[in-house]
Amino acid sequence: MKTTIKTTAGQTAKVIATLFVACGLIFSSCTKDGATGPQGLAGTNGTNGTNGNANVQSYTVAISPSQWTYFPNSSGSQWQYTVSSAFVPSGSAVCVYNNPGQMLPYYDGIFGAFWGVNIVGDVQILYYNGTTTLAAPALTQNLTIVVIPPAMVKPNVNTHNYAEVKAAYNL
Repeated sequence: MKTTIKTTAGQTAKVIATLFVACGLIFSSCTKDGATGPQGLAGTNGTNGTNGNANVQSYTVAISPSQWTYFPNSSGSQWQYTVSSAFVPSGSAVCVYNNPGQMLPYYDGIFGAFWGVNIVGDVQILYYNGTTTLAAPALTQNLTIVVIPPAMVKPNVNTHNYAEVKAAYNL
């Protein structure tokens, strides 16, 4: 009886040689053809057209008195405005600032009302207090919404300070 021993060293060498040739063809086929084109225009960030970080979104929203929706409840009244144009990726930090740059949520001591934010796929701006007689804000509310994806969050930035957020994210 004759015993045959198969060697795979030759087959392995062929596979390795084929891989080297394939890699050589892939990397040698990338060449620069022609001159570099002109610099593109500066991009904009968010829906308000401000230049900034491409991954951090900034939105400016003006909410007129007629745009609020009333939601009565047992603990008082609540007015709500939904900002459906603000895209909020999962896990993002969402910062909402009123006109002078104060971060929501906060308590308005003049009207005894609380300003808040609710994130439910959209950004909801809330205005409420403990009475059922609270009217919607009488003046147009100008808010700035900043959406920071999880990978872009900078731990040493004070998000309560809009000027610091603006500088840190080049908004």
